[in-house]
Amino acid sequence: MASAIPGDGIRWESKGRAATYLSRPSFLINPLCFEMIGADSEVLIIDNSEASIWPQKHEEVFVGLMEEEVLKGNRNTTTFTKQSWKHIKEELCAQVKRSYTNLQLRNNYNLLRQKHKDFKSLLKETSIGYSEVTGQVTAPDKVWDRLIRVNKKKGCVLYKKLCTIFGDTTATGFNAHPSTRSPSIDLDNNDDDDAMSKSPSVRNQESSFDEDGRKRRDKSTGTTSSRSAKKAKFSLALAETLTVYNETAKRKIDLYENSMTLTKHHLLDECIEALNQIDGISGEVYAKAIEKFESELTLLTLSAMDHHHQHCSESPQTLSPPPPSSTDDTTTTITTPTCCKCGATAAFNAPPPWSEISPPNYRPIRAPAINLPPNQSQQAIILTPVPQAQRVPIETPPFQFQTPSKRIQSPEDIRRFHESFSGKNFLGFIVALSESVRGRKISDPVHHQSPITDSIVSILETLIQWVDEIPPTQMKSRYGNVSYRVWQERLVENSENLMLRFLPDDLRSSTVEIVPYFTDSFGNSSRIDYGTGHETNFAAWLYCLARLGLIKEEDYDSVVIRIFVKYMALMRKLQTVYCLEPAGSHGVWGLDDYHFLPYIFGSSQLINHKYMKPKSIHNEDILENFSHEYLYLSCIAFVKKVKKGPFSEHSPLLDDISGVPNWNKVNSGLLKMYKVEVLEKVPIMQHFIFGSLIKW
Repeated sequence: MASAIPGDGIRWESKGRAATYLSRPSFLINPLCFEMIGADSEVLIIDNSEASIWPQKHEEVFVGLMEEEVLKGNRNTTTFTKQSWKHIKEELCAQVKRSYTNLQLRNNYNLLRQKHKDFKSLLKETSIGYSEVTGQVTAPDKVWDRLIRVNKKKGCVLYKKLCTIFGDTTATGFNAHPSTRSPSIDLDNNDDDDAMSKSPSVRNQESSFDEDGRKRRDKSTGTTSSRSAKKAKFSLALAETLTVYNETAKRKIDLYENSMTLTKHHLLDECIEALNQIDGISGEVYAKAIEKFESELTLLTLSAMDHHHQHCSESPQTLSPPPPSSTDDTTTTITTPTCCKCGATAAFNAPPPWSEISPPNYRPIRAPAINLPPNQSQQAIILTPVPQAQRVPIETPPFQFQTPSKRIQSPEDIRRFHESFSGKNFLGFIVALSESVRGRKISDPVHHQSPITDSIVSILETLIQWVDEIPPTQMKSRYGNVSYRVWQERLVENSENLMLRFLPDDLRSSTVEIVPYFTDSFGNSSRIDYGTGHETNFAAWLYCLARLGLIKEEDYDSVVIRIFVKYMALMRKLQTVYCLEPAGSHGVWGLDDYHFLPYIFGSSQLINHKYMKPKSIHNEDILENFSHEYLYLSCIAFVKKVKKGPFSEHSPLLDDISGVPNWNKVNSGLLKMYKVEVLEKVPIMQHFIFGSLIKW
């Protein structure tokens, strides 16, 4: 047998071996103790430096006072009431003639609770005996050999009293609290009480120093955080696995559902692409051609499918007759359903022929196309042919420049404009600008840097400098700073002189026609707003310069990545400094509050890019690193900067476009959308002006 010596230290002796002398408060010192008390038990590991060492007499007084309070019924849940703690502290200080802080009381309370818990677990070990008189633990030498390897224990003289104090709070676990959280001890309104009422993590940080100011290690925090990290890691891995599984299952279902229509879609795309190469097709003829393609390709796809159907194993007489094909009272001939491919009897009745009765009882796989009302923009965009680039004819003398005026007042006027040469050529000019920057970055060198483009860039830089010279007025309104009118007034006064910077002598008289396009390219001074109509005026001003021969085809790339980029910088500054109101914005259902053309030019820049796809706009690193190189990414970055909330909520159309597979489709779709949503809208084009360069 081994002997245990009670006191401030303990020496275990077994077969001539002596265990290391330990300080009294340390009860569990080895993580291997889980082998004895169970790995699932929660163990509070408390450092000795967390409280000064209590003499044995002081601890006995402390335990006795707590036992008295328990017997009086002054303990609620896992700890004592506020009055009880105050009484215990006062009596303890009076009897032992020493003052203890709230932190010392709490730490000793935790040590005693842990001591009771571990000693109780020790007594559950087989062949372990305990004497309540001496407080000694007895066991055979073999048991001591095994226990010494994993723990070094000591006697517990106060075990019986500790059972009275902690017995009913740790047996069932109903009122127990986590081992990393101390019971609340609230004696009076001082700083210690405030610390006790804080969260466990804050208390652990504040209690990481002893009374002498020396820092100590807190093992409990590391153990708990390690366990929580493992749980979080496992949960994350499980969630990722389930997500991958769900995505794989959804992908399989989508592939299965789309497998029967892939051939049709491929052929239809080829037909539409061939149709887009034909010039001079009206919208009505284009829509009828698309409808014809779809109906013919549906029959072709069905006939090319594998021969999959269920033949009937029953006699034809047992089949239920198909429903009558008409509502006449004449006798209906009942025919046996047969397979249209092999002629064998089929297991299902043939569907009735298509009926114009609304609603029909049956609709085949591909019913005749139902044309939506003409005011449905989505249907109009789908049926619009992709605009094609056109060469701009140069105006020749004798010139007949005139002050441009407004002509569009109704949808009939819109139709007349788009059927005219001016309407088609102006849109073809925009397409040509888009194609000139295909696969080009803003920082790339231009093919031809002419003095005209340099002069225009210099003019735009002058306008940017004016914004700095005319600061905004302090106002409470959200939109429309009145200082913009001062800037616009200076623009109107100096616009003719700005044009004369680059106009040759024989074209100086053209200022009467091109200045109105230029001055209306930066917003409206009365409404203090800006929209796609003003942007279109800037494109019309560039088109007029091309009609005059000042901008040539070899200058198109510099027009976009030099002039238009500088124009965008100016407009972003005007919008943010003077708070220009969006003119005619569709809100969240529009492409952008202010612009449209930079999305067209920017999508053309990204065509055939190796890495960046339409979905790359959701990558913040790509936006940060490449928004200065591509107009499309620059616009997306600006939208995310000025608008708050999820991108899919404040810009659902841009979010939908990010799902398009490639930039080529994005570019062609935006060109069609620009024609329908901007150039065919009366509220926008009613402000467009016509002269000798853009004829009505």
